[in-house]
Amino acid sequence: MQGLGKCSIPTDRGFTLVELMVVVGLIALVMTQGIPWLESTTLNSRRAAQINAFVADLNAARGLAVAGDDVTFGVHGINPCTGCEVSLCKTEDGATCSTSSSVYWENGWLLFWDADGDGVVDTVDNDRLIAVRPALTGGNTLRGNILVRHRVTYTTSGFTSNNGSLAWCDKRGFGDQARAIVIASTGRVRTAAINDASVSLVSCSP
Repeated sequence: MQGLGKCSIPTDRGFTLVELMVVVGLIALVMTQGIPWLESTTLNSRRAAQINAFVADLNAARGLAVAGDDVTFGVHGINPCTGCEVSLCKTEDGATCSTSSSVYWENGWLLFWDADGDGVVDTVDNDRLIAVRPALTGGNTLRGNILVRHRVTYTTSGFTSNNGSLAWCDKRGFGDQARAIVIASTGRVRTAAINDASVSLVSCSP
């Protein structure tokens, strides 16, 4: 009778200290490279969304002013007067326009039928709100130079006397990642790098 041989029992090896250190080092390297990229992508996406929202409202204001009578937009119904102008103004409370030097476009803005063209929401003047926009997120800023510091008003011709530039900035400051929103007297809107030679902005608070 043959004797029984020894049983072969497999044993699992754990990581050695050196292997663990290599893995930790690789994770640290990936995190170091990946987190800045992820943050930059997030900031750029927020920049695009916020600028596009403001530009869209400027274009809507111009289009509504030109369209004139019998135009319905949003939930607030038909325009309240013949030949109404349409305005955007900065707001702090989501209901009234502000001309305070401590309130900026980043605090939110209003889009409204401006019956008397004064750039201020007055129900007694038959003005009517079209849209209320909330404050920008991420601690970002949106500030205009002198002619567009408080409001932009479009006439029925699509023109505006509030021609100027606004500076959009995030925590990356006044530089390559900041943007300018430029409004011509014809009412046309364009965006550009904030340090573009054609843009008369010198800081995030012009």
